[in-house]
Amino acid sequence: AKFGNFGVLYNNTFTIAFNSSVDYWFPLEFYHCGFWSIQGNTWNLTMNGTPAGTHCIWAYRDTVTSGGTTTGLRFVGNTVNCTGSGTMDLGLSQSGSQPGATGGNYIGFNTISIETPQNGAFYWQNGSRGDTVEFNVVKTGTGGSHNVPFYLAPSSTFTSIFRHNTLYSSTATVVDMATSVTATGSRFASNIYYGATANGSGSETVQVPSGVALDSMGV
Repeated sequence: AKFGNFGVLYNNTFTIAFNSSVDYWFPLEFYHCGFWSIQGNTWNLTMNGTPAGTHCIWAYRDTVTSGGTTTGLRFVGNTVNCTGSGTMDLGLSQSGSQPGATGGNYIGFNTISIETPQNGAFYWQNGSRGDTVEFNVVKTGTGGSHNVPFYLAPSSTFTSIFRHNTLYSSTATVVDMATSVTATGSRFASNIYYGATANGSGSETVQVPSGVALDSMGV
């Protein structure tokens, strides 16, 4: 979807086997879009290769040159099953976005399983601003750069609320979001974290920037 507002994607099933290693690939990308509802859909992906270019299962962005915003997206009650050795993630706020041009999005009640995460299951490459992420179940396997359910790219803004999520990681660290520049008004509340191995110094279960409010964690 490009330059479109106020759309609905509801109750679809997408079954895709990816067998190549060339070019860019996005099963779903929003580009200069606002106020879409993505609800009750299922993505069954078998990744037999890794695309050579940028690739994400869900993605949204705004370019530096064209202006516009990507906001008000609602991902509700969807299921993603991604298997195979090829890497993928949910590429939220992709690189190239204008500062502050993506945000105010809702991601809730989704079930996500990614066998080989590229950069975590949920990957905020250009920051998370005013998003609400709640009541999701997210599981990651091994083989990617960051094998965690939630990953925030270095030097990003994080001013969102993450609550009531259940997160399963194949490593000790479950949330890797410690490199934010600003975390004003952000909160982690009532999430449950499962790590496959013991945590420790440098591999803490939850890594978040200074300023994030932490309430009622279950580890």
